[in-house]
Amino acid sequence: MKAKQIVQINFLILGLVVVAMIMVRLRSKGLGDDFLSVMGLGSGNNPNQVTWCETRVTSIEVSGLKLAQEGLKWIIDMGTRAEADFVSVEKWFGRYCTLAVEPVALEGLKLDQFNPLFTVSFVQGPQQEILRSNEGVYLWGNRAFRSTELDEALKNLPELPQRAIQ
Repeated sequence: MKAKQIVQINFLILGLVVVAMIMVRLRSKGLGDDFLSVMGLGSGNNPNQVTWCETRVTSIEVSGLKLAQEGLKWIIDMGTRAEADFVSVEKWFGRYCTLAVEPVALEGLKLDQFNPLFTVSFVQGPQQEILRSNEGVYLWGNRAFRSTELDEALKNLPELPQRAIQ
């Protein structure tokens, strides 16, 4: 073998290893903010945005509705189980995982007035809840905010296309 062919083979193997590492990272944790910032895609620490599903979601429960992934299918349960359209669900998550928000100061909020709005389970990590007050203020982690996009997301969730389970 010539030296040129050996170098080419080494670069091809290196490329294969890098692609495999990225695939494993995407399946387990998603892309981190650092990587997204380097690629010019990250939102950084924008106070006017909240990303509530940084890792892959396996289920979401809102009053009277549960959307859960079973294998490669999304199953929606609103009293009766149906298969939600996979592409529509993925588009919903793509549209609403990062929300435009209006920050609200945590100081002065009465935390006892917040009630669980929905529960989210992830591929990795604990279940988490988004809380909501009667005044329309949401609480996620240590951030309080108002968001018409989150209101819209919750309104659109039950309207996802679905079909009866065979």
